[in-house]
Amino acid sequence: MCIASKVVMYKNLVWKIFISYIKQARAAGSRTESAKILKKMMAFITLVVTELVADVKGESSDAKTLETVKGEDLK
Repeated sequence: MCIASKVVMYKNLVWKIFISYIKQARAAGSRTESAKILKKMMAFITLVVTELVADVKGESSDAKTLETVKGEDLK
């Protein structure tokens, strides 16, 4: 699959998920509930979106962690 088609496919899916989180947060009864929903959204960004962006760019998260470990061993 070419990079452009991956970007379009993932962008549409991620955008729908973001919108659903925002709608849930706005509809929540209290500020605490809204904060919990937004916290879930941040976890989604960290766990899913970051990996998708790395995949589209052709980067490997395993390679990043390996470079980090090698850099720490040299210190």
